Amino acid sequence: MLTKGRDNGRGQSGRSPLSAIPRREWFQILGAGALATAATAADSAPYKPRFFSADDYARLQNLCEEILPGAKQAGVGFYIDMVVHHGNSALKFEWNNGMKEIQGKPLADLVKHETAPRDAAERFFVTLKRATIEAY
Repeated sequence: MLTKGRDNGRGQSGRSPLSAIPRREWFQILGAGALATAATAADSAPYKPRFFSADDYARLQNLCEEILPGAKQAGVGFYIDMVVHHGNSALKFEWNNGMKEIQGKPLADLVKHETAPRDAAERFFVTLKRATIEAY
């Protein structure tokens, strides 16, 4: 539920940042994810991110792991990469800029103002944390 004057980290609509994707696209993403996981397991080649650069993907995985231990092994980074890759331009813009905003900022600093983010980096951290939890 949205509270007056406060952003709950889900934007104006109160919806999750990953829920902006239509249901049909979710099924396509999930199917592609299952196939990619099977293919990766079969040839044991490292996953090549579809949206993020290799450096950003490694950073994403490390951040997700710090937020929620076990996230890397659970494939949270892979899931977020696939969702953003198949998402609309607004979602891609948000994640591209968000990853730039938090670059070089210690997670401990971003967590301090999680309930009342003061800047773009802290607002994106809320998005990243919610996406990590949803993907897990």
